[in-house]
Amino acid sequence: MCGNTGLVKKDGVYVCEACGTKYTQEEAKKMLVEGAVSVKGAVKIDKMTEEQNLIILARRAYKNGFNEEAYDLYARALEINPNNWESVFYKSAAGNGGYAGRPALILSLNLIKTTIKDKDEQMKAIHTIVDSAFMSLNETDLYPLGLSQSMFESLLLICDKVSEIDESYNIVIWKGIVKGAIRILNEWHYDQKSLDVGNKLYNWISELIAKIRKFESDYVPEEQAKIPHVHTPTPPKHEMSRSDVILLTIIIVVILTCIFV
Repeated sequence: MCGNTGLVKKDGVYVCEACGTKYTQEEAKKMLVEGAVSVKGAVKIDKMTEEQNLIILARRAYKNGFNEEAYDLYARALEINPNNWESVFYKSAAGNGGYAGRPALILSLNLIKTTIKDKDEQMKAIHTIVDSAFMSLNETDLYPLGLSQSMFESLLLICDKVSEIDESYNIVIWKGIVKGAIRILNEWHYDQKSLDVGNKLYNWISELIAKIRKFESDYVPEEQAKIPHVHTPTPPKHEMSRSDVILLTIIIVVILTCIFV
């Protein structure tokens, strides 16, 4: 063991980026959560250093899919510093399958505005939140439609905050929302209950495209949105079993025998 905790998941196991050693999920989890915080001797760690160590471990755990461990680590970091936007945001995301809830998002955005003075650093933090939201929207498996709607609402909420820093960045967010919304609309199989939500998302797409075209008149989405409609499954074709075929053949033979005999 080389002592490095930079791991990547490959072919179902976790591989050390430094030496190539392979670890099981449990071994990787132990290294990520425990390995980098062991301290030998009478070494005193100040609270700021302790918080940063916890956040580093939480990032690694979250990156490798250990959401429960990431949640606990971010929670411990918040006990030291409740005003860290990253800990607030990713604790919520780790506890909700990768999606930060609206209250945590609002608090994170407010903390970015009040605790980070440099505008470039503020935008860097907002980029991180937006990238996380878009990664969730573009997962292979579809989220429930209602949750997808909440994600779009959260991204539009981010736009309100971004406008106070850099209004032009809203175009990037709008384009991302359009791409994610079209993907979900076109792949979702609607029932009567989800149709209203689908129509709302469809209208949002049209509104956002109109906003983008005020800045980029030639903007066209990569894929066109399909109007939501209730999917009516085609009834399955009835295939005759072998016994049905034999019975039908016997009936035909009997009928023909009666006719010609």
